[in-house]
Amino acid sequence: MNKNYQFYFTIFLLSLLNLGCVTIQPQLLDIPLIHEKNDLRIDGSASFVKGNIGGNVAYGVTDHLAVQLGGNVASLATGRHDYGQLAVGYYRNIPHNMVLEVYGGAGYGHGYTKNGLLRFEDHYNGNYQKVFSQINIGALGEHLEGGLGLKSGFMQSSFFFGDFVSRDNYIQYRGERFRDDYFLIEPTAIIKFGFKNFKFNIKVGGLFMKNLTDKSRNIPYAPLNLGGGVTLDF
Repeated sequence: MNKNYQFYFTIFLLSLLNLGCVTIQPQLLDIPLIHEKNDLRIDGSASFVKGNIGGNVAYGVTDHLAVQLGGNVASLATGRHDYGQLAVGYYRNIPHNMVLEVYGGAGYGHGYTKNGLLRFEDHYNGNYQKVFSQINIGALGEHLEGGLGLKSGFMQSSFFFGDFVSRDNYIQYRGERFRDDYFLIEPTAIIKFGFKNFKFNIKVGGLFMKNLTDKSRNIPYAPLNLGGGVTLDF
């Protein structure tokens, strides 16, 4: 393997392994590609790396209006993450059997993480709310489908950071709550393969967050996630 490819592949693996020590991670929700009224897509998936399990339901309400409800949970030895969102959007069929979707929505999440398995470890604990817009584009097919999505928005967070210090031969606990605003970008790519109404899928998700309140600190988050699952189309 070329040395440059080895370097990038190693960085990719290290980013995935970092998922166990984070409070927020890419969601790996479906890119449904709703294309007609009464089109119903049900998706279920799990992370290949850490214990993230998610689901998504999308439905074509009218010829151009769709709704989407999704979320996931991740329970690990070093933390937990729960997230849910609701989005409403516009979809349109475009040439070459492709679909364009534009959604706006809101989500709520809760996260907890600590730096290790020991009792006396630094930890984060809190919740966040976000509003976002998302644009999806993809190609439909009876046996093969693919899509790209880009979500961007703003997030308000309220997280408590606690740590333990040794003082006069005693372990003392101290903590502080931070309330920060973030700008976030979350790209997603998905490929689906299988049958007309039942397909397997593989998803790759990314996440970038920028603290708009205090640039000296950040909630621990994972920049990459990888997973797969199944999609039902009715």
